[in-house]
Amino acid sequence: MMVVTTHIGDMPAALSAADIVVSASTDAEASAAFRRSRSDGRPVIATTMAARARLCSRESPVLLVKPNSGTAIAEALLELFAKTPQELPAMGRQGASPYRSLLHG
Repeated sequence: MMVVTTHIGDMPAALSAADIVVSASTDAEASAAFRRSRSDGRPVIATTMAARARLCSRESPVLLVKPNSGTAIAEALLELFAKTPQELPAMGRQGASPYRSLLHG
Protein backbone atom coordinates (compact mmCIF):
# COMPACT_ATOMS: atom_id res chain seq x y z
CA MET A 1 0.00 0.00 0.00
CA MET A 2 1.26 3.48 -0.85
CA VAL A 3 0.47 6.38 1.45
CA VAL A 4 1.18 9.89 0.19
CA THR A 5 2.07 12.41 2.89
CA THR A 6 3.80 15.13 0.87
CA HIS A 7 3.11 17.20 -2.23
CA ILE A 8 3.41 15.34 -5.51
CA GLY A 9 4.34 17.40 -8.56
CA ASP A 10 3.39 14.75 -11.12
CA MET A 11 -0.25 14.07 -10.25
CA PRO A 12 -1.03 11.99 -13.37
CA ALA A 13 1.79 9.60 -12.42
CA ALA A 14 0.56 9.41 -8.83
CA LEU A 15 -3.00 8.68 -9.95
CA SER A 16 -1.78 6.02 -12.35
CA ALA A 17 0.08 4.30 -9.51
CA ALA A 18 -2.93 4.31 -7.17
CA ASP A 19 -5.15 1.30 -6.57
CA ILE A 20 -7.93 3.50 -5.10
CA VAL A 21 -8.45 7.24 -5.48
CA VAL A 22 -10.21 9.44 -2.94
CA SER A 23 -11.59 12.69 -4.33
CA ALA A 24 -12.81 14.48 -1.22
CA SER A 25 -13.30 17.80 -2.96
CA THR A 26 -16.49 19.68 -2.15
CA ASP A 27 -16.22 21.78 -5.29
CA ALA A 28 -19.39 21.68 -7.39
CA GLU A 29 -17.54 20.41 -10.47
CA ALA A 30 -15.94 17.02 -10.90
CA SER A 31 -12.23 17.36 -10.16
CA ALA A 32 -9.52 16.49 -12.66
CA ALA A 33 -8.38 13.66 -10.37
CA PHE A 34 -11.92 12.27 -10.33
CA ARG A 35 -12.28 12.44 -14.12
CA ARG A 36 -8.84 10.96 -14.81
CA SER A 37 -9.24 8.17 -12.26
CA ARG A 38 -12.61 7.20 -13.71
CA SER A 39 -11.35 7.11 -17.28
CA ASP A 40 -8.20 5.21 -16.19
CA GLY A 41 -10.35 2.56 -14.52
CA ARG A 42 -9.52 3.22 -10.87
CA PRO A 43 -12.09 2.64 -8.11
CA VAL A 44 -12.93 6.07 -6.70
CA ILE A 45 -14.38 7.38 -3.47
CA ALA A 46 -15.90 10.83 -4.04
CA THR A 47 -18.28 13.23 -2.38
CA THR A 48 -21.89 13.48 -3.51
CA MET A 49 -21.51 16.81 -5.24
CA ALA A 50 -23.92 17.35 -8.15
CA ALA A 51 -21.47 16.95 -11.06
CA ARG A 52 -20.06 13.68 -9.71
CA ALA A 53 -23.47 12.22 -8.89
CA ARG A 54 -24.63 12.87 -12.46
CA LEU A 55 -21.58 11.04 -13.83
CA CYS A 56 -22.13 7.92 -11.72
CA SER A 57 -24.58 5.17 -12.50
CA ARG A 58 -25.72 2.51 -10.07
CA GLU A 59 -23.20 0.13 -11.63
CA SER A 60 -20.40 2.65 -11.22
CA PRO A 61 -17.18 1.78 -9.40
CA VAL A 62 -17.49 5.09 -7.54
CA LEU A 63 -18.49 5.10 -3.90
CA LEU A 64 -20.22 8.40 -3.26
CA VAL A 65 -20.01 9.71 0.30
CA LYS A 66 -21.37 12.65 2.24
CA PRO A 67 -19.19 15.78 1.85
CA ASN A 68 -17.03 16.80 4.80
CA SER A 69 -17.40 13.40 6.48
CA GLY A 70 -14.18 11.69 7.41
CA THR A 71 -16.25 8.84 8.84
CA ALA A 72 -18.01 8.27 5.50
CA ILE A 73 -14.67 8.25 3.65
CA ALA A 74 -13.20 5.82 6.19
CA GLU A 75 -16.19 3.48 5.82
CA ALA A 76 -15.90 3.56 2.02
CA LEU A 77 -12.16 2.82 2.26
CA LEU A 78 -12.87 -0.15 4.53
CA GLU A 79 -15.42 -1.41 2.00
CA LEU A 80 -12.81 -1.26 -0.78
CA PHE A 81 -10.03 -2.70 1.40
CA ALA A 82 -12.27 -5.74 2.00
CA LYS A 83 -12.19 -6.57 -1.72
CA THR A 84 -9.67 -9.01 -3.15
CA PRO A 85 -6.70 -7.79 -5.22
CA GLN A 86 -8.53 -9.04 -8.33
CA GLU A 87 -11.81 -7.27 -7.52
CA LEU A 88 -10.42 -3.72 -7.35
CA PRO A 89 -9.05 -3.58 -10.92
CA ALA A 90 -12.19 -5.30 -12.23
CA MET A 91 -14.31 -2.75 -10.41
CA GLY A 92 -12.33 0.10 -11.95
CA ARG A 93 -12.46 -1.33 -15.45
CA GLN A 94 -16.24 -1.70 -15.13
CA GLY A 95 -16.61 2.07 -15.05
CA ALA A 96 -13.81 3.13 -17.38
CA SER A 97 -15.42 2.45 -20.73
CA PRO A 98 -18.79 4.12 -20.04
CA TYR A 99 -17.00 7.10 -18.52
CA ARG A 100 -14.66 7.47 -21.50
CA SER A 101 -17.67 7.58 -23.80
CA LEU A 102 -19.24 10.29 -21.62
CA LEU A 103 -16.05 12.36 -21.83
CA HIS A 104 -15.24 11.80 -25.49
CA GLY A 105 -18.65 11.20 -27.06
